[in-house]
Amino acid sequence: MNADNQVPAPLADDQVRLVVEVFRMLADPTRVQLLWALSACELSVNELAERVGKPAPSVSQHLAKLRMARLV
Repeated sequence: MNADNQVPAPLADDQVRLVVEVFRMLADPTRVQLLWALSACELSVNELAERVGKPAPSVSQHLAKLRMARLV
């Protein structure tokens, strides 16, 4: 991985927790679809719901989780 073959320093506990939380958020197919849709442009909850084929209240809950994880 590193050109000079040095072993990277261990991650601090808070960094590990952050990485785990991000992966947890990305482990849900709906949230991945929402992030993908939002990577192109800003969309309303109703537009997102239509794109991912989920009810607006469900999309809103997923967005809240993504916001708490600072991914949106």
